[in-house]
Amino acid sequence: MITSVSAFADYFEGVRQRTRGFVGTVPADRIDWMPRAGEYTCGDIVRHLAACELMFVGAVVDGAWRYPGHDREVAPTLPLALAHLDAGHAQATAQLRTLADGALHETRPPLEPGARPVRAWRLLLAMTEHEVHHRSQLASYLTWMGVEPPDIFGLGVEDVTRLASGAVARTTAEATGAVPRTADSATGAVPRTADSASAAPAASLRPPTAGGAHSAPIQRRTQ
Repeated sequence: MITSVSAFADYFEGVRQRTRGFVGTVPADRIDWMPRAGEYTCGDIVRHLAACELMFVGAVVDGAWRYPGHDREVAPTLPLALAHLDAGHAQATAQLRTLADGALHETRPPLEPGARPVRAWRLLLAMTEHEVHHRSQLASYLTWMGVEPPDIFGLGVEDVTRLASGAVARTTAEATGAVPRTADSATGAVPRTADSASAAPAASLRPPTAGGAHSAPIQRRTQ
């Protein structure tokens, strides 16, 4: 349940910045690439995300469903698509921040005729899920194009495995009294070691092959 408009807006800002990182990885000359005829192009995905953010926020704030469209003419190039995404986000965020926290629990008309009204906060969750869905779609497009998608949080599976193993060992040692609890462990934070601070993030979330190299790009596991 979402109870604070400001807190959600701050959270979604991070979601959007990670999405923007994927968009910025698309080669400028592949903005109209699609895996097969009839699918969204890379540009369509970006313009669709911009349109849907305005649509969801409009439904939450005004109770009205409006889809501005994602026609290529709106933003045909990668720089224009990014600018369009940013402009729509700024507009939607400003509109959302006008909403009182109490309105999050109010119902809004459904998009589909005959469906039940839905709580405003649930529409914001739906907007977030929609964003992640299309970000993953774009990550797949990048892989099919032979472009390495960015790691969503800057860590590869090798980093996660190493850090998680260290955290388990640290917790076990603290529980048995072998080592004193640190300020970081008390708060649940993972302290940065000299090794982890200097090591570059892994290139992907793929496990390494037996020979130590990453598997083929098409086998990338996105999240």
